[in-house]
Amino acid sequence: MAEVRCEFECGVKTGSANSAMWGVPAEMTAGIDAAVRDVAPAIERHYSVAQVAELWGWSETKVREVFRDEPGVLQSQLRTLRPRKRQNITLRIPESVLFRVHERMTVRG
Repeated sequence: MAEVRCEFECGVKTGSANSAMWGVPAEMTAGIDAAVRDVAPAIERHYSVAQVAELWGWSETKVREVFRDEPGVLQSQLRTLRPRKRQNITLRIPESVLFRVHERMTVRG
């Protein structure tokens, strides 16, 4: 697998393995340069829990339950000054993860 060196020597590996790891469908990345395709998860659209809940007609609680431990979902935890206060975790769901979960949950007849 080829290695791409960015300005900061990040050493991002190119190839279909990285795209497959993120669940990006092959047809979405066809014809895209390998270096660009492998950073696609960073630049693709990300949805908030509220947006997914509205799109799918679910409650925000259900969306959090389904996507909380899903690979590829970004989690941002805000620290509180009070130790007994519940931690707030913000989820951002990449479009490729949204498609992957939808495909997995679709009932085949």
